[in-house]
Parts: sequence; C-alpha cells; structure tokens
Amino acid sequence: FPRKHARFARTVSYGNRPEAGRDTRIVLEQRRICVGRDLKNISEQCGSVPAREPSERSQRVPRGYSFGTAATVAMEACNMKGILPALAEGFFDLIYPSNIYCICCGNIIDDSRPYSLCDACVRSLKWANGRTCSCCGKVLQDDYLPERCTSCGDGVHLFSKGFACVEYGAAERDILHRFKYKDKAYLGRKLAEIMRDRIQPENLTPDLILPVPMYRRKEKVRGYNQAAVLARELARLMGKTYCGNMLLRCSDTAAMNRLGAEERIRNVSEAFTIASAKRDLLKGKKVLLVDDIFTTGSTADSCTEALLQAGSSEVFVFVFAAGANLISETDDSARV
Repeated sequence: FPRKHARFARTVSYGNRPEAGRDTRIVLEQRRICVGRDLKNISEQCGSVPAREPSERSQRVPRGYSFGTAATVAMEACNMKGILPALAEGFFDLIYPSNIYCICCGNIIDDSRPYSLCDACVRSLKWANGRTCSCCGKVLQDDYLPERCTSCGDGVHLFSKGFACVEYGAAERDILHRFKYKDKAYLGRKLAEIMRDRIQPENLTPDLILPVPMYRRKEKVRGYNQAAVLARELARLMGKTYCGNMLLRCSDTAAMNRLGAEERIRNVSEAFTIASAKRDLLKGKKVLLVDDIFTTGSTADSCTEALLQAGSSEVFVFVFAAGANLISETDDSARV
C-alpha cells in the first residue's frame, strides 16, 4: 500500500509493540455488555415485535451449511431487506467477536490489532507496498527490471488495471483457506477492510462493484461465494453499488489450481455471461471486479470480455492476493 496511507503505514510498521496482555475473558465480557446495551436501545426505539413461531420450512438449513454459514447468509438477508441492520450487526458480532482471534493463525489478540492480525502475522504477510506490476498488480522483486510481471509481459489483458493487497504465500494461503473452506465467511469483513484501505489511495471511481461468480451448484455446496462476500463488504465500506447477480457463470468449469496457463484459458472460455435483465444497468459503467486470488488472469479476462461486450466502459480487477512473479533462472536480462 502507498506509505502515505496512515492506517497502512501503522500496519506495515506493526510488530514491535509489546502484547497488550488484556485478559480475554474481560474483553468478551466488555463486548457482551456493550452489545447487550446496544440491543436494548435498538429494541426500545423500534418497539416490541410480536413473536412468531418459525415454520418447518424456515427451520431447514440447506445441505452443506453449518451454523456459521447459515448465520452469515441470514445476516446478508437482513442487510438486503433492511431489517434492523444494527441489531443483526450487534448479534453476529457477539457470536463471532471480530477482534478476539487472529484471522491468520488463530492466536488470541486484543481489539487494538488492525484487521484482527497478530504482530507475527502482520510481519509474515507479503504486503503489496512496493513495486507492483503496472498491469495486474502482482508484487515485483526489487532486482526485477521490467514494469510488468512475466505473465503480463507475454500478452495483453482485457481489463484496464489490476490491484492486489498481498502476494500469495504461506500465510496468505492460510487466511484464504480458512475463509473459503473452513466455513468462516465472516472473515470476509476483515479482508474487505484491508482491501478498502489498499484501494483508497488509487482514487478509483467505479460505478459498480461485482464479484467473480461461482457456478450455482458449487456455491450451494460451499454455502457462499467468497468473492461475493468480499465484494459486498467492500461496496458497503466504499459506499458503492454492489451487483451480485449481474455477472453469471454459465458453465461448471474445472478447478484451476492444477491447470497450466493454456488450460486455464480454455477452461474459462465463454464461461461467463451477463444477466439479460441487467444489461441496461451495465452500459457505460466502470466496473470493479472483485475476487480472492489472481494467478494468470484467465478468469479475470473471461469476465472482463463478457462485461465489455455487454457495454461496460472500463473494468478494473481487485483481489486480496496475487500470485508471485515467477522468473526463469535462465532469464538474466530481467534482473539487475
């Protein structure tokens, strides 16, 4: 992140401060008291609401959902319908305290830690605060001469520019793995805060924020689309319009993690389309496309192609983590 951003500067230089040593039980008790007071105030303002017995249908939880996933979906539904958003926020913060455990390693922290990261994990993350690829946003090595990474140097992307918060490594993999596969969708709130602070200095003015969509069957099994969680929270923090059902994945593509560059391109070719009912909303709009990770850019290019063909004026890509800039050992011309 640019050094001029105050919160980023505090975070990157973080790690030399001693542990606050606050007892976790005290923190939890303080949170319980504060949330309880807030809920009481909200209930007094809104008045009493007659209780209603839940129907059999409302008690069902879709297959593949755990309580954490169902709770996250319920909170999103409350936000979408405008049903006491402050009440829902306080309730779920009580269930999942946002600043008790490090989102990377799970160690106990206090609520003074930025982004709910402990000192050790802040130091271990590979922040994109130095030179980055002028095209996709990957972190560039200090002794790497070109302005573009090796992937972008071999071809041209369809999107205007890409941005990333960190380089994908061991610590970053742990965070995303917990976020995507361990039923911890609520971590998206903290990741979105990091993304918001990363993108603010770029002075982007997108009209719409869209997630890279998942195939419907896969999303049902997992319980949520991690890119949609990030995009929704980022749009809320930035005060921008979120469109979750505009860009659609129309084919069930294979997993990308074991495919080569050419295979990835073929895998996502014509895999995305625009919802016919929302094409008019896209014309002439600048789009910020959000995903959790960027590797070769094949998925981002396929999404961008569908967006541009539907009338979008410009597409930017924003991810939490981008893959490393891989340099061939025989390519001495790229290094100092």
